[in-house]
Amino acid sequence: MLDKAKNTGSLKKYLRNTNVQWQRLDLDDLKEMKFEENELEEFSLKFGDLLICEGGEPGRCAIWQSHEKEIYFQKALHRARPWAGILPKYLEISLMVDTRNNRLAALFTGATIKHLPGDKLAKYLFSLPPVAEQHRIVTKVDQLMTLCDQIKTHLQHQQQTRLHLADAIVAQALNPTNPNSPTQPKAANP
Repeated sequence: MLDKAKNTGSLKKYLRNTNVQWQRLDLDDLKEMKFEENELEEFSLKFGDLLICEGGEPGRCAIWQSHEKEIYFQKALHRARPWAGILPKYLEISLMVDTRNNRLAALFTGATIKHLPGDKLAKYLFSLPPVAEQHRIVTKVDQLMTLCDQIKTHLQHQQQTRLHLADAIVAQALNPTNPNSPTQPKAANP
């Protein structure tokens, strides 16, 4: 990619490590690079492919879910094309859980900058229930993630309400011309 003499082929949009976030792809900042004809199949994406970061945050992953868009990926990403009854979403959840509980870290290389090279990723073991159970797990995780998002939104609204209330109380206390201010003496009843 960086050697202009070797950089031949046709320009294609591609995904980089920064485009792959947990359970989503950021497509707002796509770059282009040249791919040779013999590289197109190796680096093309198909619906349901799971992209896994090798570096940056090793193990971070997201599923390509477009049928229409022609897109490729750079070598800093791994593409997993699950087969034999493995749901891409189940594999994505497994990687996310094993990354967060540091189980995947046993496969990382590098002392300061961690990487998950392909030969180590190939050794990744995870439990594989029957397809019906994978579907049940994926559905339950999706429900729980939706609930977590709702709780997070509710807590953010509560925090905003508290801040507005605190601002209003301070403003009222500091406004001496306000007859309802707690600092104003109340008129005594005659």
